Amino acid sequence: MFRRYIVGLCFFACVNVNAQTKFTLDECVNYALAHNTDLKDTRLQQKEADLDLKYQKHKFLPSAQAAINNGLKTGRQPDALGKYRGYRNYYNEATFDASIPLFAPDASVSLVKKYRLDAEIAKLSSEYKELEVKLNVLENYYGVAIAKIRYNISLEQVALQDSVYDITKKLFQIGRKAKKDVIDAELNLSQDKYSALQEKNNVESSLIKLANAMNFKETLEVVTAQNGYLLPALSFDEMADKIEHKHPYIELAEKRVESSEKERKAYVRQLFPSLSLDYEFGTGAARYYDEKNRAVQKQWENNAYHVLALSLKVPLFNQLNTKTQIQRSKVQVERSREQLEKAKEDLRNEIEMVWTDIQQANNSLDNLKTTAKLADEQYKLATKDYRLGNIASYELNVYKNKYISSILQLAQVQCELEYKYQVLKYFME
Repeated sequence: MFRRYIVGLCFFACVNVNAQTKFTLDECVNYALAHNTDLKDTRLQQKEADLDLKYQKHKFLPSAQAAINNGLKTGRQPDALGKYRGYRNYYNEATFDASIPLFAPDASVSLVKKYRLDAEIAKLSSEYKELEVKLNVLENYYGVAIAKIRYNISLEQVALQDSVYDITKKLFQIGRKAKKDVIDAELNLSQDKYSALQEKNNVESSLIKLANAMNFKETLEVVTAQNGYLLPALSFDEMADKIEHKHPYIELAEKRVESSEKERKAYVRQLFPSLSLDYEFGTGAARYYDEKNRAVQKQWENNAYHVLALSLKVPLFNQLNTKTQIQRSKVQVERSREQLEKAKEDLRNEIEMVWTDIQQANNSLDNLKTTAKLADEQYKLATKDYRLGNIASYELNVYKNKYISSILQLAQVQCELEYKYQVLKYFME
């Protein structure tokens, strides 16, 4: 009995009525990565960050524009004799201007580096979100596994109690048991069936939670199998350092520190003058009413002009905004560094908890297997004694509960151990 129910108990097929699609753990994770709405949003943010970087790089390029103006102008102006009189003219003009930024606050190398780091941050945020989605699916997947374990064992408990009920009725028929014993056995069977129904409901609830974690809209069926993942031959410190070195949570915090430092330099850059090389070419013509006018074509030819200028702009006062931004950026740098240290500490604590759980589970596994085996043998002997009328029904019930408790505890520890192995596997990928 023990071999039949323990060997295949922790890793099983979890089936839902009318299920349409079967998923392994990897398929659950892949489906969630493809359909998680939060993850889709982080990927779009990554694309936005890449476009922001391109936009900042383009600020180093020259700018050019052309304009054509047509209008009607009226007013007063002095004539040749110095007398003012009204006038009205129609004019048109065309201009072309270009500017090359030589030294400008919004076209600095620091800003380009800052936006490049922001793009890397967006990418790492997406990777970290992927890890969160994986861990969420993993937790709910093994939630289904444990729920199914409890349901399978509750069915075994019903089968055992049903057998006890049959034995008790037969013993009652030959006068070896009282009517009270039959009622007790039937009552225990009814309670066990109710417990099994509750465990079945828990399986269905856990499947719904897993489907929600995957953003899966249909009826879900999952198939679990032992992955056999083993930890590499590393000490805790070696493993923690290895995970910390490549974990997106830590890389994300490190990039935020760098980005804050580049942003501070960009704000300091706004205190410096800006320098640009500007060029303008234009021409135009005008026609005055009630006056003799030159030919429009001649005016376009004769009014052409060229301007080449070196423009220097010195920031004098902008309501102390730049100074405030520099101070805020310094505070942000310090905050980013503190967040980095906290991220390292949190991750190491999380790894230590998983590592400790694995060590404790491994240490107790052999003892639990021995306990379950002895409880199985003990229950078999108690069943024989009960058939012979040598023990009371409550004594048999005690041995049955010991057996059920021992196999349940063993199966749950095996499943939890597999779950913790998978967590470390995701951390080290």
